[in-house]
Amino acid sequence: MKGIKVEKPKQKPYLMTGHRLYMIGTQDGLFTEQGEHMPYEMWGVWAPPVKVLNGFWFQINGELVCDARSYEQLPYGGEFQFQRDREWSFCRFQFVPQEACGFCVEVRLKNLSEEKKEYELAFGIQSNLMPVWLSERAGIEDGQDEIGWNEEKNHVVLKDSCNPWCGVVKCSEKTTFERGKTPPVPRRDNPKTSYGEMTGKFVIEPGEEKAVTYVLGFSEESEGEAEKEAAFILEKKEFLLEEKRSIYQKIEETAELCFEGQPLYEEMYRWSKYINDWIWREVKGVGRGVVAGYAEFPWWFGNDTNYIVPALLMQGEYEICKDTLRLVRRKSEEVCGNGRVVHEISSNGVVYYEGMTTETPQFADTVWMIYEWSGDLEFLEEMYEFCVKGMDWIESISEDGLPRGYGISEIAGLDCFCCDTALLAIRGYEILAKMSDCLDRKEDADCYRRKQNHTWEVFKREFYLPEYGIYGDMVATKEEITQRADTWQYTLKSFPISDEEKDMGKYPEEEKEKEKLRKRMRSVLREAEEMNEGERKAFYLFGFGHSTIPLEFGYLTGEEGAKIYDSQVAVQEKEKIKIENMMPIMAARTMIGLGNIKRLDGILEQMEKIGEGFSKVMPGATNEIYPEKGCFVQAWNSLATMWPYANSILGVKPDAGRKEVRLDPCVGEAVSGVKLRNLMIGGEPFDISYEREGETDVIRVKVPSKDWKIHMDLSQEDRRLVLE
Repeated sequence: MKGIKVEKPKQKPYLMTGHRLYMIGTQDGLFTEQGEHMPYEMWGVWAPPVKVLNGFWFQINGELVCDARSYEQLPYGGEFQFQRDREWSFCRFQFVPQEACGFCVEVRLKNLSEEKKEYELAFGIQSNLMPVWLSERAGIEDGQDEIGWNEEKNHVVLKDSCNPWCGVVKCSEKTTFERGKTPPVPRRDNPKTSYGEMTGKFVIEPGEEKAVTYVLGFSEESEGEAEKEAAFILEKKEFLLEEKRSIYQKIEETAELCFEGQPLYEEMYRWSKYINDWIWREVKGVGRGVVAGYAEFPWWFGNDTNYIVPALLMQGEYEICKDTLRLVRRKSEEVCGNGRVVHEISSNGVVYYEGMTTETPQFADTVWMIYEWSGDLEFLEEMYEFCVKGMDWIESISEDGLPRGYGISEIAGLDCFCCDTALLAIRGYEILAKMSDCLDRKEDADCYRRKQNHTWEVFKREFYLPEYGIYGDMVATKEEITQRADTWQYTLKSFPISDEEKDMGKYPEEEKEKEKLRKRMRSVLREAEEMNEGERKAFYLFGFGHSTIPLEFGYLTGEEGAKIYDSQVAVQEKEKIKIENMMPIMAARTMIGLGNIKRLDGILEQMEKIGEGFSKVMPGATNEIYPEKGCFVQAWNSLATMWPYANSILGVKPDAGRKEVRLDPCVGEAVSGVKLRNLMIGGEPFDISYEREGETDVIRVKVPSKDWKIHMDLSQEDRRLVLE
């Protein structure tokens, strides 16, 4: 397995993770204090729902080992190379075991001089045993850290005075220990933390090296459990590393992409598969599931899950997808109890927000995707009643089929009848109709289909803006829009705005963008003032591009879909809307729609943009916000880096329950050849590829067994399907 090496790295992040513990440090070999949800604290070593260490540092003969010559990110770990002139070189390799709660750091100190030398190697540890975000809601307090030394067992013990949390640090060599010192790098004063150093002295011959291993084991329950974990990691480190390598080798060989002439896209795709394992989080007493990203969102979400799951399904990771939804359902039932799906769940199980309107139908959509790819009818039956309950809740907050409430655009005041909330409601009815059909509930299926058709007709009538040729962002009354548009002139962050906030000048963008927003809002206010009392209409507000969601869901295809898409692009160009902080998730959703209207060039253009952000911050990853802002590892980016090949280009539409696959490819001369090898459908591996033979588009499918049926529209003369 190839890694990605960075020469002379700076203080950009790295990530190493197992399913129970992860660490974030800097590629130059240090740890820094960063964080938004918890200021200064989101980096370091975490065993959710507890932070364990702020970091660890090495010193050789009193000199801090820093400024790595190189850092190599590997799928299963990372390696740093350091050197001091002709005195010594220092290699540091570290990894987090897949299921054990701890980490392993192996170092090799080499004598580069021409004479035998004694080296003093110090391993400094700063504990910061503290609870995760929102723990105050659960009544969990952060106690005073205590650091101690067990001379007999040659290990360090880290404890919290208010909680049973404990960490044990062991070394493969005999060391001494000194507490009460301060870290060798400047850090803010935090009296609740503790610091100490394990020091060993080694005599090394010229040209020879000394290997030393350090491990940490952690337990939320007791010192005995932490010691057991540390001893296990130290004793079994070779086995644990080989186990991890073999896991990632299997990941590499599953759902493998070959994209002729595009090595960058292949590399980005390959690392996205690794990241799909990095995002697994298992927390005792809470559950396991895939999280949203690092460093700021290492916990679970309602809407993010909908976008994360598709790529995992390509890899056949059905169980983690199902467990994620079980966790979200369980917390939703605990907190809401009415079918509403929660938004954000901290790793201690505390729910931050009860849920945006869109998240409830998105949950049902995700359940259906899992069924389509896995064929697991029992899981569909397990989730059906909760999905029904959720759409009942959607109806309870709807008027004439249109629900009120927030969608994915987190702007204060964008909570009337929103474009995306309406379209997700339509999607929810569509999915419930499909589920009901599958479960032989014909009357229910017919009922949901009627609701889907009715709401779709209401949506088209209420939201369409003929002067723009697109659908509006929000439908609202004169009174609702007047207050909001006045606020939006000044800020997109609070609602309603106060006179003090106006004076503070809280603006969303730079000066040109501020004035553009004000100009648009003045126009919106003029529109609203001309309305009658109580009248409602659609408004074009911020240019989100939600008009293309019907393309994404396949409600508009062909010329009708293309017309909406082109109108949306024209409006953005006319309004000079420049999306500087583009999210790959928006590009991903655009690609889904482009695939449905057969715009291959547009798909490739979006791919090129995403590729520009690859490894910009952390090797192997793309950021939450293009090209290098937000979370440096963002789980839902796989919808842009993996999903387009199966969904948009090759057009794979599985029905694993019936053992059928429909293909609706978007291909052409712009692509020489694309192949997905060992794409998992119904737990079986498929090879699906496209190649151009003369004037003919050829789709080849290697079918795992005769039980499967493959369908593709062959009415086009220049298209051919070959089954192998």
